[in-house]
Amino acid sequence: MSVEILNRACAGSEEKDDCIVAVGPNEAKAIWIKYLGKTAWMFDEHVSAICEKLLKKLGVKCAKVEINGKDALDYVILARLECAIHRATNDEGRMRIAAVRTVDAPTRFKTEKNHLRRSRLYIPGNSPRMMNSAGVYGADCLLLDLEDAVSPAEKDAARFLVKHALAFLDFGFSELFVRINPFSVCGREDVTQVLQAAPHGLTIPKVEDDDDLKDACKTMGEAESFRGLEDHSTKIMSIIETAKGVLKAKDIAKAAPKRHVVMAFGAEDYTRDIGAERSREGDELLFPRCTIVVAAKAAGIQVSDTVFADVEDCDALLAETRKIKSLGFDGKGAINPRQIGLMHEVFNPSPEEIDYALRVMDAIGEAKAKGSGVIALGSKMIDAPVAARAGRIIAIAKRTGLEIKRIEEEPKASGKKADAGGE
Repeated sequence: MSVEILNRACAGSEEKDDCIVAVGPNEAKAIWIKYLGKTAWMFDEHVSAICEKLLKKLGVKCAKVEINGKDALDYVILARLECAIHRATNDEGRMRIAAVRTVDAPTRFKTEKNHLRRSRLYIPGNSPRMMNSAGVYGADCLLLDLEDAVSPAEKDAARFLVKHALAFLDFGFSELFVRINPFSVCGREDVTQVLQAAPHGLTIPKVEDDDDLKDACKTMGEAESFRGLEDHSTKIMSIIETAKGVLKAKDIAKAAPKRHVVMAFGAEDYTRDIGAERSREGDELLFPRCTIVVAAKAAGIQVSDTVFADVEDCDALLAETRKIKSLGFDGKGAINPRQIGLMHEVFNPSPEEIDYALRVMDAIGEAKAKGSGVIALGSKMIDAPVAARAGRIIAIAKRTGLEIKRIEEEPKASGKKADAGGE
């Protein structure tokens, strides 16, 4: 079965690191490729070769392809070409494209349920410039966004770009999530494409009921099976963004236990939904924040706070991050790389927290050595939640390279007066 190019279509932009690829019918009944980039004299042969390979995979036997790229990387050219072909054919051709694996899933580190998620940085899914540098920022989690950051007309282009970026780019040690669109929009198509490149997880926006996650799990399972991925290897981050979602948080948190690892809060959509205004104090967000934290912790999953919109106000960001940490949040959303370090500063264990955790672990060790079932630190009893928190603090300190040591106590005064000396 072949894909027929029915009309001329383009994809891409003139932005830095991007390119424009145009595809159209060819009366000569053959493949014709022209690279018009400023480095065409160096890379024309290479670009033609990778494009021909993709065209062959998709079953395109007759087409005119023009690539006008300034400094676009290979994955950008291929993503724009695949999107242009998608736009230049009919529904039957698009179904053919969806069924073809055009990228190979790279080898990634295996994420864990308790992966460190102090920060999640949103990266617009249709911006090669921002994706190219995303891996250097040091965010615990990168969220490649196909939803709010992409205009409706470019959602197909972003889908192909994110898929190729996931297969091509090195994102360092950041966990990789893709925020898909709601299934009522084009979420199913997003899942089909991006799971080819095996991200660590998918972010499901505007979740209002546990059925939303169950529907996502069904589609994800089908895509994993079709692409030869390990069953349940793709994790889920849900985002609660409406009043309905907050009231259903308990059920949502318990849904999809083999996939669901973190529940996030989206305050912008939530305040619009209830008709409230965002305030610096955040009083209007206290109820949903506490509700989401309790629901997530009861289900044994992590919980991440909303983004902080004012990238210039570092003091307010620090204050809000300290506040939400005290409520029980494990991390926070970021829209600018400058916010990451401040978030990590707050969520990293302090020397005092590390010291107390070490004292707890020592007390547990002493009790075990004595064969005692009673664990105490001074006059305080150590129960399972305190022990678990101490273990997590030590684990985070190790992961982040913090110094793990006890705080030395100040020597007690001897009570003797020092000799003041004299003339």
